[in-house]
Amino acid sequence: MKLIVLLPLALFGLVSCEQFNPRPDWAKYDKEKKIAHSKLPTLDAEGALLKDADLVAEKFDINEIYKNVCANCHGAAGKGDGPGGAAFGTYRGARNFTDGKWQASVDDAHIENVIVNGAVAAGLKNANPSMAPLGAIVDTDAKRKAMVKKIRSFGKK
Repeated sequence: MKLIVLLPLALFGLVSCEQFNPRPDWAKYDKEKKIAHSKLPTLDAEGALLKDADLVAEKFDINEIYKNVCANCHGAAGKGDGPGGAAFGTYRGARNFTDGKWQASVDDAHIENVIVNGAVAAGLKNANPSMAPLGAIVDTDAKRKAMVKKIRSFGKK
């Protein structure tokens, strides 16, 4: 008697649990995940698919980025004499990139770290808090290297 009662309940339990089983869809989820995380195709003006070798190098004007983002504090000539840098009277002004002593004291990795992470996060003592992280603006390796080169160019004048 117990077997007759328990057998239908067990079968009902198996059937009802199967409808909530996510495993049959796992293959579909994996496929969707791969698509979502894959690189989007790049098309030319006519809509033809470009291969990676056909892609044109990223175009940007580092002088324009410097003028729009950095010159307000560091000045157009990199002397640290921009109006934004002088506004923080309790802190020393913006860094003077033309200072040969400073240029010799830092390496390119340090300059890139300050650009990407900001002065405070880079661990600079008495850092001007207005030197914010610019990693979202100088967001590619090419832009970072070009900005370091731009900052180094002020020391060569």
